[in-house]
Amino acid sequence: MGLIDEKAKLSGLIVEKERFLERLKVKSTEYYDYRIQLGDFNYGRRLPGTEKCRLRRIKEFPNGSCYFGEWLEGFDVIQGKGMLIDQQGFIFEGWFIDSELVTGRYLWSDMYQYVGKFQKFKAHGQGSAYYKNGSMYIGQWKNGSFHGEGTYYYLNGESWQGEWEMGKAKGAGVFINIEKRSISKEFRGFQK
Repeated sequence: MGLIDEKAKLSGLIVEKERFLERLKVKSTEYYDYRIQLGDFNYGRRLPGTEKCRLRRIKEFPNGSCYFGEWLEGFDVIQGKGMLIDQQGFIFEGWFIDSELVTGRYLWSDMYQYVGKFQKFKAHGQGSAYYKNGSMYIGQWKNGSFHGEGTYYYLNGESWQGEWEMGKAKGAGVFINIEKRSISKEFRGFQK
């Protein structure tokens, strides 16, 4: 992908951020008590530590990020369910504790979606990634990379199930080919 394509993609994400703000029809960053559906993400049960978070607020940060969702009353801390759109237009949506997303989803334009656990705004723990080309990964993550036990499903129907280390298949695993035959293999450094 060239530099021009990359700029166009980022430009499109920024336009989406502006549309999001326009949909809210809010021009300032004051406190609001809107009851808004934050996408189609199912938040599930309220997380421990978020019981007192009923205040909904829209806030734009100096770096260009925008947050809409629950806050801890009396503190300037994102706590509860909400949506953060960063300065490039990437969307983080789900449960926040101490201003960090802990579980939810990350949307990167129409190219990629991750649903699962987070640490420091990176996929960390159990989660699933869905790619525009139809492939997906379901399994364990560490610092934003496949790490631990997981399965990568290719668009053509093949899959690789086994151990991953920092985004690469490593060690023994099972490859299932198009004919649905399983083949036990050992990989060292095979990347998705």
